[in-house]
Amino acid sequence: MRFHVGVICMRLFSVIVVVAGAFLLATMAVGCTRGKSAPEGGGVPPSKVNIRRNVQLTKAVQQPLVYTVETVGIIEAEGETQLAAGVPGNVDELNFREGDIVDPGQKLPLITISEPLYEAAVKVAEADLARARARADEAAENWRLANENPATLSKTEKLQREAADKVAKAEYSAAEAALKRAKYNAERSRLNPPYRGRINKRLVTKGSYVEERTVVATMADLSRMRLTMYVPETATATVRELMEKKNRDPQYDPEFTVLAFPRHTFKARIFYVSTVGDPSTHQFECKAEIIQPESGPALLPGFTARVRIPLETKKDAVLVHEECLRSTERGTLVFVPEERVGADGKREWLARAVRVVDGFRAKGMVEIRSGLNGDEVL
Repeated sequence: MRFHVGVICMRLFSVIVVVAGAFLLATMAVGCTRGKSAPEGGGVPPSKVNIRRNVQLTKAVQQPLVYTVETVGIIEAEGETQLAAGVPGNVDELNFREGDIVDPGQKLPLITISEPLYEAAVKVAEADLARARARADEAAENWRLANENPATLSKTEKLQREAADKVAKAEYSAAEAALKRAKYNAERSRLNPPYRGRINKRLVTKGSYVEERTVVATMADLSRMRLTMYVPETATATVRELMEKKNRDPQYDPEFTVLAFPRHTFKARIFYVSTVGDPSTHQFECKAEIIQPESGPALLPGFTARVRIPLETKKDAVLVHEECLRSTERGTLVFVPEERVGADGKREWLARAVRVVDGFRAKGMVEIRSGLNGDEVL
């Protein structure tokens, strides 16, 4: 028996319309006869009236079913950095704009900040170091001579020369440190990108005065993208178990779509599940590395994703189309056709209600956990 979802939806809708129309006409008829006497002979109660209708049949099937959990996530860059000025001063040059791809090996720095001032500070520090070296050499020589001819000097002079030698060495060490600091500041006055990425914001212009902590730009590392999402506590243990498997089956990798490209499906691989859940939502943060396709649309940080995470597969699940189910005060019912011989001797079909326990739902299909065997006609 063939089954087509589209046809069944249309047929079921048509049947419902006919029944509703009949009910409306019956109501109008009752309303029109209000106040008149009931017909003699006693009619059949409405609940006992047999209504014959043409219906479309389908069949319950047994097939593998993948249990999944659906959630919402956000696309994030591998790294997002706020670039600080590093040194105080005025911005001399700006060599970037929003959207530029920058690299640590590029020739021009992103910005220069009072570069002549910091280069001059390096020269001053170099001169101070040379002066300190000369003084240290002189003091060391005087102290050497004092040790070679101890009889020619008094004890006080020896102590003075020893102290002068120590002071000169300390001054030389301080001058060395000052030169290193001057070179460090001169290097930081030319701001270079820390990694290859894209500039998102430019927050200063040429001539702006900046402090050491002033953020001058923001950039992001788009070489690797990741997906941040939250999974319910009921699925956390399974997700963690799948993540920790050495030989993970790719069919259990999360799939997701984004609003910008609804017709494209992307995949990711989970690498982190939080050990602490949110007590207000009972969900756990989960991160996955996006598997970049060789071709297709590019994902950008901030995209909203609809995520589907496969959890496990049931090989012999009983599935029916969701149009077959009816929710009543008795529970969830399906109707199974049964053939019988009527009072007039003719064969007829009746719809027998069967209570079932439904489970997972996906793509118009419903899992029946109990009540059906998997070969019934509905």
